[in-house]
Order: sequence, then structure tokens, then C-alpha cells
Amino acid sequence: MMRKYLYGAPVFLSTLVGGLLFSQQAAAQIIYGIGNSQHFNHPAKGTFYIQAASFLKKSRASQYQNFLHSKTSYPIKTIHSGSYHRVLIGPIHSSAEVRHVADSLSFPLKTKTVVTNTRPKKNQTKQKNPSSTESNQVISQVIPAITMDNTRANWFVSVGGGAQYPHFNSSMVVTNDSDFLPPYNQDVYSTNNNNEAIFGVMAGRRWERDTKWLPSYSLGVLYQHFFSARVDGTVMQYSLPEFTNYNYKWNLSSNLVLASAKLNLFQYAHRISPFINGGIGASFNKASGYNEVFLPGVTPRVSPGFADSSTRQFTYALGAGVDYQVMQQLILSVGYNYQDLGHFSSGQGTQNWAGQSLNLGSYQTNDVFASVSYLFEK
Repeated sequence: MMRKYLYGAPVFLSTLVGGLLFSQQAAAQIIYGIGNSQHFNHPAKGTFYIQAASFLKKSRASQYQNFLHSKTSYPIKTIHSGSYHRVLIGPIHSSAEVRHVADSLSFPLKTKTVVTNTRPKKNQTKQKNPSSTESNQVISQVIPAITMDNTRANWFVSVGGGAQYPHFNSSMVVTNDSDFLPPYNQDVYSTNNNNEAIFGVMAGRRWERDTKWLPSYSLGVLYQHFFSARVDGTVMQYSLPEFTNYNYKWNLSSNLVLASAKLNLFQYAHRISPFINGGIGASFNKASGYNEVFLPGVTPRVSPGFADSSTRQFTYALGAGVDYQVMQQLILSVGYNYQDLGHFSSGQGTQNWAGQSLNLGSYQTNDVFASVSYLFEK
């Protein structure tokens, strides 16, 4: 029986290739032990994993996994197989890369040896080659054959913020209280937009795959709060520039709830991954606080007093950005979103403006944001 202790775990090697022993799975090749990985040389192309250690206790495996994270930027995961928790480094895509990773992790580590009873059962049939039989028994008991699951799923929460840069109609038109012919029976409200802040929270499910292309995707529910943005401008009475008599201010805010999806396109340097995202849902838009001030030399009119108004609108978002995996369970994201929040309009005015309202049209924004996501363990 071939038995070897590396980093506190018995290592069993099943196939001899180029003087080294490794176990070949359908989806990946697992090299047992960092020491053996330093000399691994195999021409086959594919996906490789280094099994750094195996532990009976999950807490020991998690502690060792965190330790390895401080030593390398390569993905590290723990797989529960039988009674053991196996700590794997990978995916790695060439034998040269395997050796490079192993060389960077060649450090002494004091751990307790895992001892397993490998005696065959009494009723087991004897084979002509007992050492081979015993070795196969040990392999199946200590490191059961596994299928490398190429997809892992985690629940996650994200918190972030940014800034909105809105775009909407350059003017609004309201029928005034005169009996003039068009367009002189209308007042024109110019519009200036102001940039404001955004806050967002998201929760959902994220799936990861051990591939360079399309390495992860996620689905979730996103809540965003658009802080109050001020729209201001001038009021040009009777559609005549010489009757630009008032300045006005108007406040807009919104709360969004969207079903959101995100797709990472590829993985670069094991930590950086560009993505695209999109979502559809509802925005709850509020227009409030209309106020106007007359300009010097103007006799003030009775204000239209447009009332506050709240509406629910269909909304959608499209965006792109970059993820940076700070650590196994923490991801930093920066990106851009284009969003359409639907229409904003005021309530009706008072007195001569009863039945009239301000209508801003479709409110669209270009947003920049940053967020932090935490992945929960399974």
C-alpha cells in the first residue's frame, strides 16, 4: 500500500503519470499534496486541482482554507466527501501553473495526522495482489471517488451607493388662465436637472462555475432609493421670452424594486471579472414641494400651487461593471447603469390652474455605483 502524509492528511495516489501519481476525474484532475504538485509534469490539457489537505472537522478545514487565502489569489474551496472535508486549490489550467502554485505554497505546517483503519473485512475475498487490493480499499474509504461539481451556489446580500445623472424633457407646458390663442395660452417651464445620490440593497442567489468564461451568474431582488433631486428653471408666461417672470423649484424622489440578473463574462487574474446586468420592476415616484418666486420688477401672481403626487411606474435597468473578489466571501463591484424610472407629474393646481399639472415626461438616469457583496456559506 502506498501511503503518504502531507500537511496533516494521508495522501493516496492512484495513477502513475510521469513519475507522479494523481487521480483523474471526469471533469478534472486532482493532484494530492502540495509536495507532489511541485514536480507535476503532464502534457494533458484541462482543469487541475491541488488537494492541499483533508480534515475530519469542518472547522479545521475552514481555518486552513482561510490560511491558504492569505498565501495565494487562486480560488480555494472545501468539499465534503464521506467523512472528510477536502481543501482544494483551483481550477488551474496547466501543469506549469500547478507547479507555480505549489512552489508559492511550499511551507511547513504542523497538523495532526489522520489515521484510518484500513483492515479488510473478514468476509472479503482475497486477491492475488493484496497490496493493490488494500490500496484500493483505502482510497475508497479515506478519499472516496467524487465528481467535481462545476457549479456552486451561495446566498448573498449587497449594499452600495452612487450618483444619478438624470435626463428628461427640456421644458414643460401648462395652459394658463388667459383666453389667448395658441401658443400664447400656454406657459413654458424650463427644466434644469441636478445630480443626486442613490442607495441600494440587493439579496439573492449566486452560482459559480470553475471556468474562465461565464464563471458566475446571479438572480436577486434589488431595492434602490433615489434621494430627492431638485428640478428648477424659469416660467415663461404666454410663451413669450419677454414674459419670463418667475423662477421655480420642484422636488423629485423615487423608490425602486426590481427583479435583477447579473452575468459575469470572464475571469481575469482569478479575482477580476467584468459583468453585465439588467432588471425590471416598479418605481414609486414622488413629486413634491412646488414653489415659485417672482423676478425683480414683476407683480406676483397667485401661485398655481401644484399639489404633491405619487405614481407607480414600470421601470427597467441595463448596466455593466467589474467585480473584484477581495476574499472568498467578499466581492467589490463598480459599474454603470442606465435606468428608466417612468413618468413624474405633479398633482393638480389651484384656482385658475385647477385641472392643470406639471408633467416632466420620462425620467431617465445614467448612474455610477459601487457595492459590496457578502456570500454566505452553504
